[in-house]
Amino acid sequence: MQPWKQALQSAPNLAAIPSLINEVPLGALPLSGGLTNRCWRVFTPSYGWLVWRADSEHCQLFDIDRGNEANVLLSVKGHVSANRVVAQDDRGLLVTWREGKPIPADLPVDALLSELAKIHEITPSRPVREFDLTAKLDHYWFHIHDSVLKRRYNSLYEKYRLPPTLQCTDNVLCHFDFGRHNILSANEQLVVIDWEYAAMASPHSI
Repeated sequence: MQPWKQALQSAPNLAAIPSLINEVPLGALPLSGGLTNRCWRVFTPSYGWLVWRADSEHCQLFDIDRGNEANVLLSVKGHVSANRVVAQDDRGLLVTWREGKPIPADLPVDALLSELAKIHEITPSRPVREFDLTAKLDHYWFHIHDSVLKRRYNSLYEKYRLPPTLQCTDNVLCHFDFGRHNILSANEQLVVIDWEYAAMASPHSI
């Protein structure tokens, strides 16, 4: 763990945290993750370990809304085990740290499907954005710098930017990154983390 002042030098956006929790953290360390997970694990006197999910340039590039993420977490509380919102503003989102182990490779698929079904059955108590496939692909495409390689794939982009015709017209809460890398095992229950892509969509989207 880095001392707090040292962590601030590595990630200046951490400076938003003291005003959100009315105390100065003792230290922090960066969390490894995917392209969008530029998060820090922060140790605080009163809350213990928290996770700081900053509203960064990466969020804008990948169309991530921390406010929407907070609303999703508030909505799933009491339905599935997940991180709990501690504080949130336009600078980022603070959530509780969840201890757990990676789920075993031999975990029955039925257990995962059961957890997924519970998510799909949740009626959000807060506003959650609607997923729009065309808008999402257009957003990603727009943020790719123009190049010969990009132009080579333009026809493929045009072909797949329109949503497929689905027989199911239901609109449910979807995690949109529901994989083993985002599911932990803790106290004989599953914990689902990283809800940053969650939105209302067809259950085919998962």
